[in-house]
Amino acid sequence: MPLTVTEKGTARTEAALKRLQQAMAEIESDRIQNHSIDPCNPDQVTPFAPGTQLRHYKGGLYTVVGTCLIEATLQPGVLYRPLQGDKQDVIWMRPLAEFSDMVPTANGPVARFAPMINPA
Repeated sequence: MPLTVTEKGTARTEAALKRLQQAMAEIESDRIQNHSIDPCNPDQVTPFAPGTQLRHYKGGLYTVVGTCLIEATLQPGVLYRPLQGDKQDVIWMRPLAEFSDMVPTANGPVARFAPMINPA
């Protein structure tokens, strides 16, 4: 016996809901596994609080504007602005995982961004 239009719609809706629930569970699992910061939870402490001044491992100076969720992945990100150069009016975004990672250099691994101890 063929399904009615209503039954087909319900089956599609239920399948879409199941896929959405699975995706949400995977995102939450990934967030917990990677110790990610949830920018939707204002009670979480982030090492990259707004106003924090940072030095990029290549020498650039930046200030943190805030945190965000990356729409395509729902992963947390950091918003930051350069303190020098001709792009000071541009706000940049980098995934938190990349923002926090270590990068290889000729002198060994270093933090991509390091807080400035005594910013001038």
